[in-house]
Amino acid sequence: MAPIAGTVIGVANDREDVAIGESDPLKPCGNYVAIEGAPGENVYLCHLQKGSVPVQVGDEVSLGDPIGAVGNSG
Repeated sequence: MAPIAGTVIGVANDREDVAIGESDPLKPCGNYVAIEGAPGENVYLCHLQKGSVPVQVGDEVSLGDPIGAVGNSG
């Protein structure tokens, strides 16, 4: 769920989950959604499940909107 209202400024939705204890040093956030709220207020939600992110860059989200399922990517 979106923790703030704002504009989606970044998305990744095609990265595979990794085994617990492993990580991808080139893409440490894995699948993510970045939301820009008030000036200087950016929130990144990382390690989401592949294919679970319903938003795209430029979308407006409201507090509580679904933005992806918990995963272990990154």
